[in-house]
Amino acid sequence: MTAHRIIPSADISSARATVTNWENQLRNIIDGYKSYTSISHAVQKDAVQNGWDARTDKRHGKGWSMEFELIKSKSGNSYLTITDTGTTGLTGRVLTAAELLADLPAEERWGRFENVAFTKNQEEEAIGARGRGKFIFVGASKDKTILYDTVKADGSYRFGFRTIVLTDSPVNSFDDDAGRDKLVQYVKKDFAPIDRTGTRIIIVNPVDELVGAITSGEFLRYLEETWWEIILRYDANICVTNSGDKKTVKIPHDFKLPDSDTSSIKVWKKDNIDITFGGATHRIKHLHFACNLRNEVAEDIRGVAIQRSGMKVCAINIPYVPRNFANSFYGYVSFDRDLDFVMQKQEGIEHYSFEFRKGVALAVKRKLE
Repeated sequence: MTAHRIIPSADISSARATVTNWENQLRNIIDGYKSYTSISHAVQKDAVQNGWDARTDKRHGKGWSMEFELIKSKSGNSYLTITDTGTTGLTGRVLTAAELLADLPAEERWGRFENVAFTKNQEEEAIGARGRGKFIFVGASKDKTILYDTVKADGSYRFGFRTIVLTDSPVNSFDDDAGRDKLVQYVKKDFAPIDRTGTRIIIVNPVDELVGAITSGEFLRYLEETWWEIILRYDANICVTNSGDKKTVKIPHDFKLPDSDTSSIKVWKKDNIDITFGGATHRIKHLHFACNLRNEVAEDIRGVAIQRSGMKVCAINIPYVPRNFANSFYGYVSFDRDLDFVMQKQEGIEHYSFEFRKGVALAVKRKLE
């Protein structure tokens, strides 16, 4: 006999809603990220993955760019703006509650961005697929507030905001001239509405940690260490601007991966490595390891970076590396399209881990070891 819900629908519809403490909810989300990394690192990772997922040229990434700009206004407020170009913008409508009951199709980017846990179709290929990332931006704001505006391909403009109050996370949006006027009302003359296709996220009064990371240059390094692959393969243009000083993100100078051995670097390189799991064959597309025989390498590039869709998710240590070279060993593995998609399903919700204890992720780890 098939199990069924024992509480009648009528009783459920007349029941009281559960009140959520949104400040605690936000704190829990931020703590989830902090178990792996810093707020600053998580901000850049979620921002670029969102923008890269929305690029219009999926094959080559032509015309895509992202700029992080720290703005300190005369009004006393400060902002971190995150602006992408060469993207679709936040397409779609402002959705009703009833429409949110269904999986949101790819074009409903606005609805996905504004709402919680209405995730992408599991058959889609994207780096970000859980819908939590927007809250790292909220958590990076002293005011727990973000603004965002977008221009779509048809030239239409929309402005919105999200904030946190004790028992709610309200959002609102305004279209075209009403949206432009509302942005100016909020930020005065600190900056203008965007005027070209793309999306901008504005973190209001970013936390000291984030400001410090940008000022010190650490933020630039986070981007280099996380996104070197799309810079290498697609010439992706990412930059960080602070007080008018713009710096372009490059491949880390110390992440040197020669194709063959040199006098100071031992190299292991192999392509198209098959893995069989659950009756299916998957493929590691590239394996490229190196060991610096003379010096230790920076801590953030040690180990083997597990790449997915051009993004470093995490790094693992290889047990057969001699202890005296453990701090000198680095490299990466990347997957073909099929394995990339399968690995996504075992990726942690913060995009900093995989479930290596089971499934195809375990098979990958065993192959590397």
